[in-house]
Amino acid sequence: MIDYTFHGVKIALIRKIKNRESETENPIYWRITYQRKQAYYFTGLKFDENEWDDFLNRKMQKHRKFKESLQSFFEITLRPVIDQLAVNNSFSFEALDALLNNRTTTSVNEAFKKKIESLEMEYSIGNASIYRTTLNALQRFKYYQTLRNRKKNSFNYARKTNTNRKEKTSLISRSTSNSRN
Repeated sequence: MIDYTFHGVKIALIRKIKNRESETENPIYWRITYQRKQAYYFTGLKFDENEWDDFLNRKMQKHRKFKESLQSFFEITLRPVIDQLAVNNSFSFEALDALLNNRTTTSVNEAFKKKIESLEMEYSIGNASIYRTTLNALQRFKYYQTLRNRKKNSFNYARKTNTNRKEKTSLISRSTSNSRN
């Protein structure tokens, strides 16, 4: 249906088979290929093998809305973004994601990675290694924060469980002592 190539960027609409059984419903994706690397964007549609064949090769009324929707998304959104990035010779999957998701802000990690790349392109290897070390320290800090929070939560859960057990034990011992009297 849609197979488009522009400045080394190829767009195709595919049915991605996740397991050997192609008879089950499988999702339909936009496959974007650039420099032998691929990215997949889910369309929201799922078809089995026969229905996918009908979708591609036959003009059926039940597929008309889907085809129009995919075609308009391609013409209005996907194609202009890819053309813009390819013409400026700045195509990357990160830039494509940013434009498709209307992200203009970057995270700290993304900013560090871009700075490292630019320093390496300028052969400032020493500065790039300092930035890389700082980025690794930030990522480790975030990881240890999550571990610390997990430990606190599990400690609080264990303390609550032990408290509940002690209360149940004391209630049982009270009830048995009362029944003996």
